Amino acid sequence: MVGLRKGFIEILNEKATELHVKKDDLIVLRCVIHQQNLYSKSIRLQNVMNVVVKTINFIQSRGLNHRQFKAFLDDISAKYDDVTYYCEARWFSKGKMLKRFYELKNEIAGFMQIKNKPLSELSDPK
Repeated sequence: MVGLRKGFIEILNEKATELHVKKDDLIVLRCVIHQQNLYSKSIRLQNVMNVVVKTINFIQSRGLNHRQFKAFLDDISAKYDDVTYYCEARWFSKGKMLKRFYELKNEIAGFMQIKNKPLSELSDPK
């Protein structure tokens, strides 16, 4: 993508020159995925991650809870049928896991209430 002579950026620079566009007007980003990985490591969100991971582990790691949670989601016709695990080694999974948890937060709060493990963080508007 970024090779000096054969990459996409060089081809883009050549086309820009042909179209009389200044090279200073082009913004070149290198390795956006790597930058996102670095950002995700610097923004830990520990107060959020602790609650979310603990809750997901409670649901997923116990077979009975997991089956009951999936049945609960099926009964209320939720948008999703399950929560997703988070793996530290696969940093991209953090975003997917947080998004799914947020979209199911009302359902998760209801299930945790049924299990007598209410989460005060889910009822807090902040």
